[in-house]
Amino acid sequence: MTAKKLTAAEAKWLASLQRVFQACPSKRLGCYTIGDAGLSFYDKDVATAWREANGDPSMDAGPLHAAAGSELGDIHTKINIDSCAG
Repeated sequence: MTAKKLTAAEAKWLASLQRVFQACPSKRLGCYTIGDAGLSFYDKDVATAWREANGDPSMDAGPLHAAAGSELGDIHTKINIDSCAG
């Protein structure tokens, strides 16, 4: 089975979403998902400094940002966002 082409409404929505992410006013923001319908945002500068001082390079994102104090908040969506972590 092959995916159907995007509808006009879906294509418009994706273009809008792309513009929102491209308009981010800061280089310090990062985000991750655990494979659900949410995006968690964090301060990349804080996370990087903590990882360099204390971090285990294989530590999962959630525990890393909790330990580093780099968590900034979450947004929840109506669509699932798969995690491709290997």
